[in-house]
Amino acid sequence: LRARVQAVLLHETRHTQGTAHALKQQALERGEMWLQWDQIQGTPWSLQLGRVPLVERRSLWWDDDVDALRLRYAQGPWQLDAGLARTLLRVSSAEPGIAPEERGVWRQWGEATWRYAPRHLLEARWLWASDRSGTPAVGSTWPSGTSPDTSDLEGRWAGLRASGEWRAAAADGTRLGYWAE
Repeated sequence: LRARVQAVLLHETRHTQGTAHALKQQALERGEMWLQWDQIQGTPWSLQLGRVPLVERRSLWWDDDVDALRLRYAQGPWQLDAGLARTLLRVSSAEPGIAPEERGVWRQWGEATWRYAPRHLLEARWLWASDRSGTPAVGSTWPSGTSPDTSDLEGRWAGLRASGEWRAAAADGTRLGYWAE
C-alpha cells in the first residue's frame, strides 16, 4: 500500500501605486492525493484511488491530475491502464466551487500495450467523456464570479499505435525507428 498527499499553500501580496492598502490573497491547492494497492493478493493488478496523475507521454490526450479510480495490470508483454474519473472537489480554496466545464463530467480512459518483441509495441487507447451536468434552465442566474457551463460534450476517442526500433547487428550503432498511429 502506498500513499501520496501533495498540497500547495499560495500567498500573494500586491501593492498598487496610488492605493493605501496592499491586496493580499491566499489559497490552498490540492495536488496528487491517492492510495495505491500494488499486486493485489499477489496478482499483477493494482488499484489507485484519489486525485491521480494522468499523463499521456506526448500530452496529446491528457496531462492532468483527476479524481479517479484507476486499475492497472502488468505481466509479461501485456500492460493495461484504465479508469473512471469525475471531479469531486474544487482544486483551490480560492475557487468558488468546481469549474462549470468540469461539473458532472465523467471520463473513462484506457491504454492497452502489447510488447510483441523487444523494442516493439502495439498500443490501443480510448477516452470517453460524458457531460451529464444538464442544460441550465432559461433565465437561470449564477453567483458573482462564476459562469455557466456552455457545452455538454459527449465525446469518444480511440487510437491505435505501432512503434519500435530495429538495431543493426554491427557495432556501428545504426538504428531505424518507426511509429505509425
